[in-house]
Amino acid sequence: MNDLVLSEAINDAARRKNETIVRIKQALKDRRLVIIVGAGVTLSATTDDNGRPPSRITWQGLIRNGLDYLVTENYVEASNRRTRRAYEALEDGDTDSLLDAAGILRDQLTRMGQFPTWLGSIFDSLYQEVRQPAILDVLHTLHQEGATLLTTNYDDLLERHCELRRIGRSNQDDVLRFKRGDIDGVFHIHGSYHDPGEVVLDTTDYYQVRQSNEVQSILKNFLEFKTILFVGCGSGLEDPNFDVLLQWVSAQQENIPNRHCLLVRDGDILNYRPLVRIKYGPDYGDLVPFLNQLSSTPAGLPRPRPDSAIQANERDETGFTVLDRAALKGNVEEIQAQWDLGADLDAIEPGRGYTPLIESIYQDKFDAFKALIAFGADVNKPNRDQHSPLHFCLNWRKDFRFGFTLLNEIAIEVDGTDKNGRTPLMLAALTNSPPFADLILNRGANVNGRDKNGMTAMHFAAMARSTKVMDRLLESEADMNSPNNMGLTPLRVALNSHADESLHWLLQHGADVGASFNAEDESGMTAMHFAAKAGSTELMGRLLEDGADINSKNNVGQTPLMLALDASDSRSINWLLENGAEVNAGRKQLNTAAGCEDYE
Repeated sequence: MNDLVLSEAINDAARRKNETIVRIKQALKDRRLVIIVGAGVTLSATTDDNGRPPSRITWQGLIRNGLDYLVTENYVEASNRRTRRAYEALEDGDTDSLLDAAGILRDQLTRMGQFPTWLGSIFDSLYQEVRQPAILDVLHTLHQEGATLLTTNYDDLLERHCELRRIGRSNQDDVLRFKRGDIDGVFHIHGSYHDPGEVVLDTTDYYQVRQSNEVQSILKNFLEFKTILFVGCGSGLEDPNFDVLLQWVSAQQENIPNRHCLLVRDGDILNYRPLVRIKYGPDYGDLVPFLNQLSSTPAGLPRPRPDSAIQANERDETGFTVLDRAALKGNVEEIQAQWDLGADLDAIEPGRGYTPLIESIYQDKFDAFKALIAFGADVNKPNRDQHSPLHFCLNWRKDFRFGFTLLNEIAIEVDGTDKNGRTPLMLAALTNSPPFADLILNRGANVNGRDKNGMTAMHFAAMARSTKVMDRLLESEADMNSPNNMGLTPLRVALNSHADESLHWLLQHGADVGASFNAEDESGMTAMHFAAKAGSTELMGRLLEDGADINSKNNVGQTPLMLALDASDSRSINWLLENGAEVNAGRKQLNTAAGCEDYE
C-alpha cells in the first residue's frame, strides 16, 4: 500500500469514527443512549498508583480467591477432585476454562452455604478502594444527561457513585418500569452481590435459559429502539461474562442497523460483528477523555465564579443563609445558584455553629455534601466545638459514603482534634469502624496520639471491644502498654469496661500485665484483686502463671475471693476455689466469706 492510499485509509477511518461519535452524542441528547458497563470500569476505578487493581476483582483473581476461601476455611480439601479441577482450569487460562472454574466455585460455595458471605468479603469494602474516580464521574455525568446504565459487574460502585437504586431481575415490577423508563437505576445483568441469588458466575448457558427472560427482554428492547455503547469490556479473558453477552448481542443484531458500539483499546482483538468498534486509546486510562467528549458538560471542569456576592451571605432572623438552608434540605440546584452568587461556603451559622458542609452531613444529604466539596468547601473547617466534618462522619455514624468521600480528598487532615482532644482515629476506634481506621491510618495518622485525658486510639478500641481496629493499630506500631493520665493502660481500661474480647486480645498479643498494675495501689489492691473484682478468669489465670498471690489481702483484709463473693460472681468464685483460694484467708470478720460454704 503506497503512502497516498494509506493516508486515504487513515482519513476514512477517522471520518467513520467521528460520524459514529456524532451519532452517539445525538442519541445521548435524545435520551436514547444505553451504556452497558463491564469489568474494565471497576478495574480502572480501583487501580493504585502503579496501575494495579485489587487482585481479588480481576476475573482470575476472583475465582482463585473463592477457591482459596473454601480451602483455608476448611469447607473443602485442596485435594478435592472438583476443587483441583477448578484450580487447573484457572491455569489453562482460556475463556471456557475460566467459566468452568467459576461454575465449580459457585456450586461448592452454594452447597456450603457460603456464597453470600464470600461475595460480601469481596465487594463490601470495594467502594472505599476507589482511587481513580474519574471513570465513575464521567459515567455519572452521562447518566445525568440522559444515558441509561446497565452493568455486568457484581459490585455496587456505579450505583453508589451515581446515587442510583440497584435493579435486579427478580423484581418483575421494577424490571418492567425500568424498561419503560418509569424508574431510574442501574440494572445488573448478571446480578449484584447484594442479591446473591441473582449472581451468575458461569454465563455459558445463561442467555439460553428461562432465568434470563427478563434480561433478554430488556436487551432486545434496547437493541431495537436505542443505541447501546459497551464500555470497559476488555478482552474475553478479563471479563468472560461480558464476552458471552457480546456473543449473544451479535447474534440478536443480525437484522438490526449497526448503530450499537463497542469501545475497545487499540490492542484489543475483540470483533463482534455487526457491533461498531471504536478505539479510544492504548489503555483504560484513555477511556475517560474519550467519554468526556461525548458529554456537553465534561466532568471535572470548574465553573467560573462572579466577583460579586449579591446578598448571598445575608442571614435571616434565625441566623441561616440561603446556602445553609439549601444544605439542610439537600437542594443541590440552590447550592449551585448560591455558589454562582459568591456565597461563603465555609461560613459558620451562629446557632449550632455548623458550616454548610457539616449541616449536609448532619442532615444526611449526600448529594448536597458532594456538591459543596465540588464547589470548594473546606473539608477540614470545624464547627464551634472543633468537630471537623470527618469527626461528624464518625461521631454520628451516618451513611459511610460521607467519611469515605472525605478520606479520598487530597486536602483532608486526619490528626485534627475536637474540644476533647480526640482525633478521627480515636473516634473510629471508639465506634468500632475498621474500614475508617484503615483509611485514616493509610493517610498517615498518628497512631499513638493522645486526647486531653491521655487516652490513645488503643485505649478507645479496647474500651469498645474493637478487636479488628486493634489489629490494624498494632500493625501500625501502636503502643499496647501506654498509660493514660490516670495511669491506666489499654488492658486496665478493657478490664474496667468488662470488655472480655479486648482483654483476651491484649493478653494474646503480649500486653505487659505488670505494666498495667502497680504491685499494690494505695488501697493495697493487687492485680489479682482487680481481676477478681472484674470477673476475668483469663487474667487471673495469667497472673497465677506469673506467680501472683491468689490469697493476697488489701488494706482492709479483703482477698480476691472476697471481692468475687461481693460481686456474686459464681464463675470467678469457682475458679478461685479450684485454683487454691483459701476460704478462711482474709480479714478476721468472716461474715462475707461465710458464703463460701455454698461453694465447698
